[in-house]
Amino acid sequence: MAQPSPVEAQVAVTQVPELGPDVFTNEHKADVPSPEACWFRSDICVYIAMISFQKRSTPASNVFTYGLRMPKIEVEPEDIPIEAVAQLNDSQVNQAGEVLQSSKPVEEPFDWRPIGILVGNNPTAFRLRGFVRAQPLSATPASAHLAALAYASDEKFLGVALHANPDAAGKGGRNVGMVTSLTHNISFHDPTARADRWMVAERKTTWGADERVNVQQLLWDRGSGRLLMTVQQEALVRLRNGRL
Repeated sequence: MAQPSPVEAQVAVTQVPELGPDVFTNEHKADVPSPEACWFRSDICVYIAMISFQKRSTPASNVFTYGLRMPKIEVEPEDIPIEAVAQLNDSQVNQAGEVLQSSKPVEEPFDWRPIGILVGNNPTAFRLRGFVRAQPLSATPASAHLAALAYASDEKFLGVALHANPDAAGKGGRNVGMVTSLTHNISFHDPTARADRWMVAERKTTWGADERVNVQQLLWDRGSGRLLMTVQQEALVRLRNGRL
């Protein structure tokens, strides 16, 4: 029997019948980005998930069929060493600060291979691209892969806004007082997507004002070029001196 992938432990849930027929909780204690991060405050859950479903039986002739094309990439995932992630983090920490670093589990749920960074005169021109995949999942249901993709969608996601504003964030993160997500919306475009195959991710920020930022993410299947997932998150980024 195949060994469970590290991400499977992060997304596994179990039913809590004493709280209701549709109540579930994590089988294992969830990893958090840092000691300061939390899912609960004063024993109250600080977030809730709203999930919608779509019938696969809808006739193809009655729907629009299109998707944003995957960026043209000249390199293969295997051409990028695993150490490139640490090198990217180090280079960005020098600009935007140690606040971008996180406490990592012994086994990373996902293998990230950074492709490159596109920068411009405006934070909205910033693009962070990379390859990503989970270790082979032992679970075969499509729901397990979608749960893994949902987990990946939030990994280091808010760092995009800080990377795109290195001067405002300050060297060593000294200007960043608090970072927290407010909303996190995921649209899955392929129910058969597999999280353990190479995918291409692109992250950007489209807006920032009044201590709020908006970050977006697109994920494509590396082999087919099909758009798998679109993610949008609004977050609070509070600086010690000034605002984004």
